Amino acid sequence: MDKMQEMEAENRRLREAVEELGALNEIAAAISSSIEIEEINNRIVSKVVKKTHATQGAIFLMGATPETSMETMVRFQDSNVEENPMHFGMALTGWMIKNQRILNISRAEDPEGLMRHVDDQLHSALSVPLRTHGKFIGALTVFNKRNQDMFTSLDQRFLSIVAGQSAQVIEGARLLEEEKQFASLQEELKLAGQIQTSLMPVEFPQLDGYEIYARNLPAGDVGGDSYDVVSLDQGRVLLSLGDVSGKGASAALLMANAQAIIRSQFVAGGSANRELGALVQGVSEYLAQWSAHDKYITLFLGALDTVNHRLEYVNAGHNPPLICRSGGTLETLDVGGVPMGMFKDMTYQTGSISLEPNERLVIFTDGVTELFNEDDEEYGDERLEQFVQANNACGSIEFTDLLYDTLEKYRGSRMPSDDITLLTVRRI
Repeated sequence: MDKMQEMEAENRRLREAVEELGALNEIAAAISSSIEIEEINNRIVSKVVKKTHATQGAIFLMGATPETSMETMVRFQDSNVEENPMHFGMALTGWMIKNQRILNISRAEDPEGLMRHVDDQLHSALSVPLRTHGKFIGALTVFNKRNQDMFTSLDQRFLSIVAGQSAQVIEGARLLEEEKQFASLQEELKLAGQIQTSLMPVEFPQLDGYEIYARNLPAGDVGGDSYDVVSLDQGRVLLSLGDVSGKGASAALLMANAQAIIRSQFVAGGSANRELGALVQGVSEYLAQWSAHDKYITLFLGALDTVNHRLEYVNAGHNPPLICRSGGTLETLDVGGVPMGMFKDMTYQTGSISLEPNERLVIFTDGVTELFNEDDEEYGDERLEQFVQANNACGSIEFTDLLYDTLEKYRGSRMPSDDITLLTVRRI
């Protein structure tokens, strides 16, 4: 090589070094800037595509099943090149996850035969692992070196430096995106909780000789409990309180759907001469057919006749409500059947009781009796029964206030794990 050739080669190396330094400086500036994290990652990928003379680049991060998948976080494609977006493919993904080291292959240089399993448009790929705090989190990859068969050792060196600089930022971007999604979900759940609460009445029928009151305290943004109180004709009142298996929006939606069906049956007037057991059976059949197999609803449904002072009811697998008689004795209402939606072709019996002056009906969910204190002790049926007997002379609002205060004191600093819902009826 003569002097002129040596100078030209040296000038090329200097130009490449300057270009590399400039690209690294730009990436470092982007990483340290205050712009959005997604834009930072886009700049990283677009810069490595340009510097390595690739047609496409992407950041792949470990997916929900780390053994088999990586998900595309950011992709950049040279607008001057017409080709479909390149995907890593199972063969390349599996190799990177297993080996966690640099992969530089082409159609001509592919000792392990990985290129046989990728799209025909892909003729070369360079991928370097992304690590943060010693943990493999994904890969920074460029595809299809322009005008050459394979990416060079300089490309490999450059991509490794960028990966080392940016891995923590890239992982932060993913965590930030997950945080945003979580915050969005929380807002949606709050809205769902507000809608659910609005479906439960806060004003109750004013009836001669009766006091009716109810309250719901959800354990989370969206609860699985729901109550309803509806004035019917001829001094009759619909009383219902239910608890759906599971938590979250799907459980709340199922509960609201069941309550809406029951309410519509009464408000439409078709239930006047219909046995409650048959009505509950119809709702149960609907739920068994259309809801998930692990979703069912415990429900207490009652029709109170305030003229004849009779309560017809069906208990579909719910905690048996209490009747506190004027002398202080307690009775439980357990006539009915299994939870709604649990099995098909189930029949439900209808029970009936009378209410005398100074007697109270207490309907509740298991969030009351299964409330735990700091010593891991349940509030339990016995404590509830003692409370009902001791406070039977109270008005319905005062009774409810006292019970919720009692439960709050009992649990101490331990948060409730289930919704606490109460519906009480007192004949004056």
